[in-house]
Amino acid sequence: MRRTILMLALAAPLALGAALGEARADVGVVLRAAPPAPRNVVSEYRADGTFWVQGHWARVGSRWSWREGYWQRERPGYVWADGYWAADAYGNYTWQPGTWQRVRAGYEWVPGRWAHVNSRWRWTPGNWIRARAGYRYDAGRWTQRAGRPHWSPASWRPYDRNRDGRVDRQWDRDRNGRVDRRYDRNRNGRVDRRADRNRDGRIDRR
Repeated sequence: MRRTILMLALAAPLALGAALGEARADVGVVLRAAPPAPRNVVSEYRADGTFWVQGHWARVGSRWSWREGYWQRERPGYVWADGYWAADAYGNYTWQPGTWQRVRAGYEWVPGRWAHVNSRWRWTPGNWIRARAGYRYDAGRWTQRAGRPHWSPASWRPYDRNRDGRVDRQWDRDRNGRVDRRYDRNRNGRVDRRADRNRDGRIDRR
């Protein structure tokens, strides 16, 4: 039993290293051919402190190989920017690997996404937008409807549902006009994902 545990402990960092090597294998490669359409654009979701990293195409020799998406544990104070193939004005494609970005005070992160434009799928990289006082940002996402991808657009949802000009009592128990520290650990002015994992504007039921 002890030997089995030791072998698993040794295998864990090796598996992590292999995953990182796979993610960075295409860094520095310049291609003239665009990657194929993604096999799946619908992001998975579960409320357990993890998020879904998008699958992507990787170049293996002269062929494209699909890399499946996977679950990644959230990192407090950071957001994840998915990797993507970036095209320049000359039709060259280079791989931009996924990265962790530190949360920026006064800003909201808009995750990258696939967009269907002129009958083709194109990746739109993530970006930062200014936060709105009293509101939280719900990013748009692809969902499955009747077996087909359906885009649910982004929206701003108020922390002030009763429209009295103050942050609702559920988020501001000490009534100081700010989201309480216990719901905003990284101090970015919005309720942490762990307090409202389904992003419905209410504290999750325990």
